[in-house]
Amino acid sequence: MRSHRYIGVDLLRFAAASLVMLFHLGLWSWVAPNGTAATVLRGATTFPELQGVAAPGWVGVQIFFVISGFVIAFSAEGAAPGAFLARRFLRLFPGALICAAVSAAVILGEGIAPLPATAHRFFNSMTLSLFGPWIDGVYWTLGVEIAFYALVLLLLVLRRERQLPSVIAVIGLVSSAVVALRTLAPHSPLGALLPPAWSRDGQLFLLDHGMFFCLGVMLWVASRRGWSFARAAVAAVCVAGGIVQIGEATGGGNPLAPIAIWLAAMGLLVAAILWDEALTRLAGRWAPAAALVGLATYPLYLLHTIVGAAVLRSLVLAGVPRFAALALSMAAAVALALLVTRFPERWLRRALSGAAARLPAFARRAPATPS
Repeated sequence: MRSHRYIGVDLLRFAAASLVMLFHLGLWSWVAPNGTAATVLRGATTFPELQGVAAPGWVGVQIFFVISGFVIAFSAEGAAPGAFLARRFLRLFPGALICAAVSAAVILGEGIAPLPATAHRFFNSMTLSLFGPWIDGVYWTLGVEIAFYALVLLLLVLRRERQLPSVIAVIGLVSSAVVALRTLAPHSPLGALLPPAWSRDGQLFLLDHGMFFCLGVMLWVASRRGWSFARAAVAAVCVAGGIVQIGEATGGGNPLAPIAIWLAAMGLLVAAILWDEALTRLAGRWAPAAALVGLATYPLYLLHTIVGAAVLRSLVLAGVPRFAALALSMAAAVALALLVTRFPERWLRRALSGAAARLPAFARRAPATPS
C-alpha cells in the first residue's frame, strides 16, 4: 500500500471542504428552505452580508473531483484489483457509516424527521447507495466518486490499467462536449438528446463531471512522465469543459467567482505536485498533522451540514451573536471531523482491514499488459 501523501494536496482538499461548509452554513442554510441545512437551522438566523462570499463555495466539489482523479491514478498504479477495491472500501465505508449515524442521531434528537424516513435515509447513506434519498444531500457526490472508482477497477481487472489515461481522456473529452452542447446549443438536435444537468444518470456515467477526473489523471501522468502534446491538449480541453460546467452549475448566476476560485485551486494543485518535496521538508514534524487534516476532509464533508447547522441553531437561540455562532459551528464541525478520523473511523477501518486482507487470488498482482 502506498504511504506517501502530498501535503499540499491534503491542505487544498481541506480548503475545498471549508469552502463547501461556508456555502452550506453561511448561505444555503437560509436561502434554500428545502435544503438540508435550512431544514436543521429552521430559520434561526440569516447571513445576507455573506452572500457574495459564501455563494461560490459549492465549487469545492469540482476541486474535490480533480484531486480525486490525481489521487486515484496515484493509488491505482501497480495495484492489484482486490487491493485497490479494499482500499477504496476502507476509505469510504467506515466514514459513511459513522457520519450517517451521527447525522441521523442529530435529526432524531432535534425532531426534524420521523424514525422510518430517517432510517431509510441512513441505510442508503451507510451502504453508499448510488441513489437517494440520503441522510444529507452531500452524499450525492459519493456515487460519482464510486463510478470513477469502478472504471479504474474494471481496467485493473482487465489488466489494462496502463490505458487509464487514454480511457479517461475519452471520458473527459466527451463530458466537455456534453456540457458545451447542453449550455451553448441546448435546442440543437444533438443537444436535445443529452441528459439534463443534474440528471443522476448523467452524473453516474461521468457525463457531467468527467472532465474534472480526467484533468486530475492528466496531472498525475504528467508528474510521472512529463507533458506530451496530447496530454496538454486533453488537459486544456478539460479545463475549458470544467469552466463551462461550473458556469452551467451556477444556474444563471454570475459564474466569475466560482470559476476564478476553481482556476486558482488548479494552480495551487499544480504547485503542490511540483513542490511536494520542498513542502514536505518545510512541514517537518507537522507533516503528520497535515495528513490528519487531509484525512479529516471526508468526515468534515459528510458532517458539516447537519452537525454544523444544529450547533449554529443552538448557539443563536442561546444568545450568541450570529457571526460568532457561525464561526463556532464551523470550528465544531472541524473538531468533530478530526475526532472521527483519529478514533472511531480508524478503529473501524482496522477492524475491517483483516477481512479485506483475506481476499482471494483476485487480490494478487498479475503482470500488466503493455499499452
